[in-house]
Amino acid sequence: IAEEGGKVVVDFAAPTIDGVTSGWLPQAVDQISITYGGAQYLAPGTVFLSGYSAAADFLYRSYDNGGSWTKLAPPTNNKGFVFAARDSNLVVAGTFGGTVLRSTDGGSTWDTTYQHVDYIDAIAFVGRDTMVAVGDYDDMGVLVIRSTDAGLTWVRQTIPAADSAMNYAYATYRQAMSVYNKTVWLTLYKSGVNGRIMKSTDAGATWDSWEVPLTGGTAQNYYFRSINMANDSIGFAVDRQVGSGLANYLHRTTNGGRTWSDTLNMQAGPHAEARVKSAK
Repeated sequence: IAEEGGKVVVDFAAPTIDGVTSGWLPQAVDQISITYGGAQYLAPGTVFLSGYSAAADFLYRSYDNGGSWTKLAPPTNNKGFVFAARDSNLVVAGTFGGTVLRSTDGGSTWDTTYQHVDYIDAIAFVGRDTMVAVGDYDDMGVLVIRSTDAGLTWVRQTIPAADSAMNYAYATYRQAMSVYNKTVWLTLYKSGVNGRIMKSTDAGATWDSWEVPLTGGTAQNYYFRSINMANDSIGFAVDRQVGSGLANYLHRTTNGGRTWSDTLNMQAGPHAEARVKSAK
């Protein structure tokens, strides 16, 4: 599932469009102008999709592989949100207003389970009941919280001092975080210093971290706006230059994120909004 030209594109049996066989079929999910964000597919046929207009945020739900949609309106501070769904009923969302919301009826009703001062940048399940979320900094530093009851309660994690000194993770619809089995990667940044990666191999219980120098250095303050790990070793990330919005390089790691190549050079203009997404 992907976004294309303001419409959602869902992978169905290949239709013929303009005489050309295609594996993609555009779906008019909403009649009003919507910018779509994160999407998640859950077998055998459930799809959740976030979107927003100038006035409000929405969550769309389909139980038939995108054939029909229900439009839902979670209380998201009208600023945007990230979400993670465990199944067709349980959805947990973090808002850009700092609220963590939990729904057990597929997004129809919501309860507040955590409140932060500002953005929740990414949230994900790490197994059936364990979750990890990262948010912008407060007077205690950058926020990392963990739940072991599927988002019902949360505990703020003690993280290394160097990571607490960072300010943000990039709030691009869960792209500041990647999960593979029980391993979690978080990307953090702060103006004027190199970005950092936090990594946990035990579903967020303990963390390791390191600095990530990128092309452009601290003068341009390049940092990761998106990360996706294919397995424990190999992954890709796209950087962002502060002030310009340009994502100039697609980076690759073969050692679990310890070091990154920038040999896959992406020209600035056509890739200004590039970000990597999971194929799962």
